[in-house]
Amino acid sequence: MEKILITGISGFLGWNLARRLRSQYQIYGTCLDNLVSISGVEVFTFDLSDWAKIERLCQTINPMAIVHTAAHSNPDYCELHHKEALTLNTFATRELAKAANRLGCRLIYTSTDFVFDGKKGEYSEADDPSPINYYGKTKFLGELEIMNYCTQYATLRLGTLYGRGSGTRLNFFEIMETLLLSGKRPSCVSDQYRTYLFVEDAVQAIGQLIGETSPKGLFHLGGPEKASRYQIAEQLCARLGVAASSIEKVRLADFPSAAARPPDCSLNSSKIKRALNLHLNSVSQALDRLCARG
Repeated sequence: MEKILITGISGFLGWNLARRLRSQYQIYGTCLDNLVSISGVEVFTFDLSDWAKIERLCQTINPMAIVHTAAHSNPDYCELHHKEALTLNTFATRELAKAANRLGCRLIYTSTDFVFDGKKGEYSEADDPSPINYYGKTKFLGELEIMNYCTQYATLRLGTLYGRGSGTRLNFFEIMETLLLSGKRPSCVSDQYRTYLFVEDAVQAIGQLIGETSPKGLFHLGGPEKASRYQIAEQLCARLGVAASSIEKVRLADFPSAAARPPDCSLNSSKIKRALNLHLNSVSQALDRLCARG
């Protein structure tokens, strides 16, 4: 059975990816905190900021593909901790790119829609990145490192992921669901737009990109429509039988933060849909599936 290495396997995407691919591949996964147990998957603690050990790790496992999901992904943390953000998001990515190239294996790197300034939205791969926070800058620099050092790569700029995870770190859908069902009133921003991506669609796309003959290069992967978090919360209320008045409608400016947030970093995913013949679930379709499972 071919081997796959997933960095950040305890994270939302890494965990879902491992569970989906474990029947097809021998999965190895790294994490720094929150060590998880996934049946049929070998998970171990590894600090990707220790660059000298990255190539040795990759050589020992000798995977056919590396899926690099590990990152400091909290924009405010990155804004206040430049060194840590740059070390993991950029420099560790560079070392993984070098290791993958030496091994001749494919590298799949998950980047972010925050590489854009959010002034226009509907960004395609032809649009020039212009990040307005340090998180976006470090992820874009990671993209450049991969292009410089690896030939067999696929970089995925992802929209905001949502769905069900391991329960250790809740994503915004799970947080909203928990608050609404407990009678609490979540605050949801109404004037920031992104292409929210059902995690099962992200997993399917990555699974298709792992093969040696799969397309390589840069791809945008977001949901099929742009929405605000408030609009998604309204749809969730309808499915949970909760009044929409349970949501507090707020604006981005109401939440001063260390890192600036782009107002509309929605993505155009036409390229990857054509390349993989990929169906992307609308928010409505995804919420129907999520709420039916409970």
